Amino acid sequence: RLQNNNIVIKTSSSVSYNERLKLQSIKQESFSNSIILRPKVFTKNLSNNLFSFSMEYIKGKTFSKNILYGTLEDNLKFIDKLTDYINLNLINKNEFLNNQIIREKIFSINSKLYLPPEVLNWLEVNLDEIKIPIGYCHGDLTMENIIIADDQIYFIDFLDSYIDSPFQDIAKLFQDIYGLWSFRNEPNINYLLRIRLDNLKKQIIENLNLNCEQLKAIDTLTIVNFLRILPYTNNKLKGNLLT
Repeated sequence: RLQNNNIVIKTSSSVSYNERLKLQSIKQESFSNSIILRPKVFTKNLSNNLFSFSMEYIKGKTFSKNILYGTLEDNLKFIDKLTDYINLNLINKNEFLNNQIIREKIFSINSKLYLPPEVLNWLEVNLDEIKIPIGYCHGDLTMENIIIADDQIYFIDFLDSYIDSPFQDIAKLFQDIYGLWSFRNEPNINYLLRIRLDNLKKQIIENLNLNCEQLKAIDTLTIVNFLRILPYTNNKLKGNLLT
């Protein structure tokens, strides 16, 4: 919640979520980057058995809003900064994830959603072929967790992801480009937005020099991300995610 003195307080929704929120506060507090900023963390507290922490309020707009109402030139400039950040996390990454971690996540999702066999088969085939580099990631780098203020980029809502890979950051951006997750509450979704997002995707691929094998790995993570959020979507958004 936002207080009058421009401080945001984030409070755990339950006792069981306390540890995750602690980890998120630590991840935000420890984030240091020459390109991207983050809100300062001020205090941490345990009250009524619920963990909370206070942070600086950044007065700006989300990247998703900027894509809708800003210029393409400005948004491409911000994509350049985002890909510079991701590139720093990809340099000299020769250690790869054990894909069994992703298989276990898919197994957990399938126990709740009962996925079609063709989806499970597609994921299994891809997991036999792809390599996912290990490295730092924000954890939930959707366009609504990126704030634009005074021509500067801020990251908010860091998350302890089930995998640590720069490819997961790209997959979260693709989640918005393909499925419009961060635009789910916007009334002005039309073909012009799709064109803008397609241009941003091309810029991401070009800036990061992603090859076909890398794109296959990122698309696989994107599909897993879609499946994870599917239970929390309405019918209209499900259509965006599944098409």
